Amino acid sequence: MDNKMAIKFLAKNNYLLVDVFEEEQQETTVALPEDYKKQSNPFKIGQILNAEKDNKFYDYIGEYVLFPSNVVEEISVHGLNVKMIPSIAVYGILSKEENVSVETVTQ
Repeated sequence: MDNKMAIKFLAKNNYLLVDVFEEEQQETTVALPEDYKKQSNPFKIGQILNAEKDNKFYDYIGEYVLFPSNVVEEISVHGLNVKMIPSIAVYGILSKEENVSVETVTQ
């Protein structure tokens, strides 16, 4: 592939291309045991970037969705890096019209 060529990726087979919001890591001044593992949030929020026209979420491109964190598929091949989720894994849509912000939901 030519490195100067822009690549457009279209999600297929009931998958959604998403921009996943990562939670900010907060530094702590408390001493923790070396084997301590912070509980990770079982859910994530992401913005739908693209979907196939016959996907039920096609009309929601640009909207934010809630889904389990374990369904995110990170794909890296030939310099292309994308994150996808299966449509069936979406628990709900966070509508921009209801003035719901990602910051409000993740706090």
